[in-house]
Amino acid sequence: MSEECSSIKPWCAIALLDKCGRSIQVKSGLSYWEMSVCLRGTKAHKKCYLMSEGPKHFHEANEDCIAKGGTLAIPRNNEETNILRDYGRKSAPGTSEFWLGVTDMAHEGRFVDVNGMALLYSNWDRAQPNGGKRENCVFLSQAAQGKWVDEVCRTAKRYVCEFLIP
Repeated sequence: MSEECSSIKPWCAIALLDKCGRSIQVKSGLSYWEMSVCLRGTKAHKKCYLMSEGPKHFHEANEDCIAKGGTLAIPRNNEETNILRDYGRKSAPGTSEFWLGVTDMAHEGRFVDVNGMALLYSNWDRAQPNGGKRENCVFLSQAAQGKWVDEVCRTAKRYVCEFLIP
């Protein structure tokens, strides 16, 4: 085992998995990879949120989050919306919009989360959704204080991945 990975250090969290080839569990039961997501992102209740490095089309953003073990962020109430809005402002100050895991691609006008589950909560901006069959993906608008807006899915935007934690 390398010298730098012989003791647990916060900056070595990813290196412990990559260089040392082992997964170390912490008291909470999270692996260092999961812990590093929360350290780089933000933790709220039983979720970690992580802002993307750059913009992607909705489908690419969704695939990226899935590949990392999560989904596009899906706010389930006003508190989660406010957490996402505030996190977006802090982690990407110049970004006014980012994708959420909400779409009506399967059935026009029936918005569901990216897992196909019906929404029990929504936070639409005035006169939204308004895109008809053209705008099937949803972003959170910083300018509208966290309200949702529907948009063409091929538009490139930053996005937040959501990871469930025990």
